Amino acid sequence: DAKARSKEICITTLDLAKAFDSVPHSRIVRALRKNNVDPESVDLISKMLTGTTYAEIKGLQGKPITIRNGVRQ
Repeated sequence: DAKARSKEICITTLDLAKAFDSVPHSRIVRALRKNNVDPESVDLISKMLTGTTYAEIKGLQGKPITIRNGVRQ
């Protein structure tokens, strides 16, 4: 339709695939503080985001893995 009317057209795309997997925890906490979320809530969310996890295979625990990016879904 734009071509028929000799009008310019602009198309923009945004790929959000894996967006939640790549958000740094520090950026989330910083955004909460910047938006004046109360400090107790920021602390709670920060504690939920941080922590160490590990892989377990046949009852044997692997080395600890620190996760710094991504949010719980």
